[in-house]
Amino acid sequence: VGVFLGTVIFGSAGAVIRGQENIPSQGSALIVSNHQSFLDPMFVAQTTKRQIHYMAKEELFRASTSRHMMLGLGAFPVNRTGPTKKTLAHVLKLLREGRVVCLFAEGTRSKDGSLQEFQGGFARLAKKTQTPVIPVGLSGSRELFEDIQGPALPIWRKLIGKAPPRLTVGKPISPELSVAEISAQTHQAVREILEEA
Repeated sequence: VGVFLGTVIFGSAGAVIRGQENIPSQGSALIVSNHQSFLDPMFVAQTTKRQIHYMAKEELFRASTSRHMMLGLGAFPVNRTGPTKKTLAHVLKLLREGRVVCLFAEGTRSKDGSLQEFQGGFARLAKKTQTPVIPVGLSGSRELFEDIQGPALPIWRKLIGKAPPRLTVGKPISPELSVAEISAQTHQAVREILEEA
């Protein structure tokens, strides 16, 4: 259902997606993206037919309706103050099982759309599990329902001529690099993707 809704929302807005071939068809992968909108997980899900697992704030798991939705989307809870040992252990387990995990390394949505510094934990996870890091840069999702008047449907955004959302998947970054190099190269790759967009 989440993938279907994402297809409708981003398809109606004329979203541009590039670089899907950089996500491996099998084996573990750690997608690291910037974060602009609550819709970003649906946007990232458009890049591959594989199940992607996400961190989601634990409040979304308290109500039964949203809990089932989050679990169905492959999400797992994380404390707003930061991931606990239990959460990190779950990520390690997913990667060791050959799954795809997406982390929004800025830690929270960017308030103005500009790229923030990355929290370095993802690089340690990649190094520990020997998982390639897949940098993703996305733009335009933050304004998807906005225009001068306020909220609007994506199709309206397209009709009034706003640039469509864009998502580019960069080339994998090797886990053979040092933790510092993985972190720095991933941030630089996302920055270059956004500058090009």
